Amino acid sequence: PLLNRGDVLYTAASMRDLQRVIPGIIAEFEVLAEKTQRQIQELLPANKAGLEYTQANRNYQRKLLPTGTDLYDNDFMVIADTVVVVSTGQTPYALCIQDKSVAASLVSLFKLLWPNQ
Repeated sequence: PLLNRGDVLYTAASMRDLQRVIPGIIAEFEVLAEKTQRQIQELLPANKAGLEYTQANRNYQRKLLPTGTDLYDNDFMVIADTVVVVSTGQTPYALCIQDKSVAASLVSLFKLLWPNQ
């Protein structure tokens, strides 16, 4: 399987348009996260959508990006050796990259922010 029970999921999300482009995605994601008991580390912008999302009682590790930093219309997640990039712009699309080196590069950024994990 792509994700084993207990694996860490790393994600950075703009949150602004994700729910609009993929209705119900947040609720489905939370159910899956609970079912697989995965640890989740999230980077979120300090915009209205990001702040509203962080106010919910989710048992994830999250950090807000500095005010004014935006992820625009892009979200990404790293699951094991796979990177998924989702564009929620005018023409939404998703891109899946299965490459251990690319995934490790992105994970290294999270490890800088969560050094003891």
